[in-house]
Amino acid sequence: MSTHFRVEMLPARQGDCIWIEYGDPQKPSRLLVDGGTAGTYKAIRKRLKGLKADERHFELLIVTHIDIDHINGILKLLGDPKVKVSFDDIWFNGWRHLPESEIEEFGPVEGEMLTSLLEEPALPWNGLLGEKAVSVSDAGPLPTYMLPGGMKLTLLSPGVGQLKKLRRVWEDVCKEAGLDPAHKPPKPPEDVPSGLEPFGSPDVEALADTEFECDHSLSNASSIAAFLCSPPDINPTCTSVFNPNLPASALA
Repeated sequence: MSTHFRVEMLPARQGDCIWIEYGDPQKPSRLLVDGGTAGTYKAIRKRLKGLKADERHFELLIVTHIDIDHINGILKLLGDPKVKVSFDDIWFNGWRHLPESEIEEFGPVEGEMLTSLLEEPALPWNGLLGEKAVSVSDAGPLPTYMLPGGMKLTLLSPGVGQLKKLRRVWEDVCKEAGLDPAHKPPKPPEDVPSGLEPFGSPDVEALADTEFECDHSLSNASSIAAFLCSPPDINPTCTSVFNPNLPASALA
């Protein structure tokens, strides 16, 4: 049986939204990593509606961190009753996963909204990790997980120390918005503000010439990062809505 590994990057501008398919090309397994801005949801919805109703399933959804250009598209996805989608597991570090101990404004508030969507109705949340935090220890080997369809996932970050630092900022920003993250989170609004919409195609050469600026924000430092390893007989391909002819070498 032939197998494949396909990576598709949906338009998220400064954020991320990565659709991954692998395994049997006739009935592929799927991962979704982040949802971009609220405007990115238009592309996610179009992609989902291109599938049959019983195919709108993901083996894993990863929400890497709480910045609005990664999480708002997921809020729209999980809050849309017209698009039925299911997940074997959802990885997201919420307030409950932050151990005791400059983020984008309102990021933690969106994290509380996502918590509401995961709790009512109850969705699988960090199930592969026993509902504990998605994190790596300071010592010992990196944890690995085998996903349905034969994909091996090795977790790279965040560390416990990074989650501790995030907790302090999360609480402050939520309370400024009139929320108490230690109590039941609010229900998300019916319509999440669109924020920055993905307009047009980016100028890749211009972006490449831009001077790199390291982002030291606590939200990015606490991001979930993982290494995916597919079976050796899988032939990887990579596509983008900006450039459908992007070669497989872009994965290197």
